Formats: sequence, C-alpha cells, structure tokens
Amino acid sequence: MPILIVLGMPPGTPGLEQLIVNLQQAVIGVDELQLTTPQQVRVWFPSDLVTEDLGHELNVLVFGLLKKTKRTKSVIEKMSEAIAGCLWRFANVNLPLCKLIEVIPYSINEKDVVARR
Repeated sequence: MPILIVLGMPPGTPGLEQLIVNLQQAVIGVDELQLTTPQQVRVWFPSDLVTEDLGHELNVLVFGLLKKTKRTKSVIEKMSEAIAGCLWRFANVNLPLCKLIEVIPYSINEKDVVARR
C-alpha cells in the first residue's frame, strides 16, 4: 500500500480533501501497480514546526511500495510523474509561490515488512 507523505504544505491550504482524492486516483491510475481502490493509497500532510517558506516547494515521500516483478523502474517513474503532475496542477491554483515539486519513491521487499495486523 503506497503511503504518500507530502511535505511543505502550508497550514490552512484550501482544497486538501480534493487533493487527497486526486492523488489517490493518480496512483491507482497507474495500471501496472495493480491497485484498484483509493483506500489502497494513503496520503498524509504532516505539519511543520517552521512555517517560513512553506508552499515554495513540495516534497513527496512515497513509502510502502512492495517490490514486484511488474513494478519496474519505468512504472515507478510513471507513478512519480502522475503524483508530480497532480500536485503541480493543485499548486498552480492554490500555491502561487510553489516553484518545485519532488517525488521521492522508496521500494521495499516483502520480507522487510516487520509487522502487519
């Protein structure tokens, strides 16, 4: 299950609920990931202790991507581009000072999952 952690979002930014839906759709839209429902993609916007320069750039850490044969480098790049495009469209409307969006994916092996309930 991919977990998207979006860093750099200013507090009180409008439209975050719809952004979550759009990000989930962007990820499940990458057919090779074999995800079928929005509930399989988690999106978090942690608050930052320093508010200066928030909204100037967004960094997205993508965790929870299990390595699978069909999840090639090009598939991960396709997913990353879908996430970046979704955020760029959002930023153009809601974050006029945003000049950079980075997506940083981390893949793990099934055996690396320590606990699951």
